[in-house]
Amino acid sequence: VTSAPAKGTWEYELKFDGYRAIALKSGWSVRLVSRNGKDFTLRFPEIAEGVAALPVHTAIFDGEICALDGNGRPTFQLLQGLEMRRRPPVVFYVFDLLRNEKTQLLSRPISERRAQLGELLRGVPDPIRYSSTIEGDPRALLEEVRRRGLEGIIGKESSSRYQPGLRSRDWIKVK
Repeated sequence: VTSAPAKGTWEYELKFDGYRAIALKSGWSVRLVSRNGKDFTLRFPEIAEGVAALPVHTAIFDGEICALDGNGRPTFQLLQGLEMRRRPPVVFYVFDLLRNEKTQLLSRPISERRAQLGELLRGVPDPIRYSSTIEGDPRALLEEVRRRGLEGIIGKESSSRYQPGLRSRDWIKVK
């Protein structure tokens, strides 16, 4: 969208410039899968190892795999060219928890899923990073994001449920 909504209860986070991925964890076994089903596990072994070490036996995470430039900013061009030069740092910004142990969380509000995710990821080391909510007026947030040369913000209606494979007005991109 071109601007943040004036109504509703929205949570905002940074928009990352990378590959969207689902991480499926069962014990020490991890599989990283893109939205269109491409397997990223072998391409990003450091991410798979980081997810495997998380303090949960069974979980499904939604996030963005990003390559970082010298200033720590996600850069899609670096991610695309990983095989062509020295490998930059790669991280997995996790923004949603879809399953926690035996509990499916898809029908729970994003605010509840993110609360569980924040607890689960508290203090974990790179390459796993929690994509926390950023507080403030969305116009001011967007201006700060622009000033820092970042991609934009994502707004999520705090009561929204996870809808696999569907695009809805409950999650918006503001560039």
